[in-house]
Amino acid sequence: TVKHSSATQGSANVPASGVVDDVFGTMDSTSRVASTKSASAAFAYAPEDTEVIDPNEPPERAALRKARHERNRVRIETALKEKRAREQTIRSEQNERQMLKDLVGADIDEWASKNQHNIRTL
Repeated sequence: TVKHSSATQGSANVPASGVVDDVFGTMDSTSRVASTKSASAAFAYAPEDTEVIDPNEPPERAALRKARHERNRVRIETALKEKRAREQTIRSEQNERQMLKDLVGADIDEWASKNQHNIRTL
């Protein structure tokens, strides 16, 4: 996570909280992650765009750099897929727990209201 001051960045690029995450999007104070899906889906590992390449560089070195970038790209994509799978599993488990809590909670409330005057059953 990188903090930028509004003086160094345009206010359109930096949310109110001033926190920008290059991988997972922007964080704002009202939601956990703003535009997570769009930020992670649009994430592109492209170090070639910002890298200064020596014009006299041997082709072997260029091939090794390209292979390194490809390994990094695959590693990042794999990590993002694993993260998304973990988050989906957590969300489905939370939904299931909430559904069971609602069902069992309703049964308990109904039973307690029926037996509220019976001290032994409570």
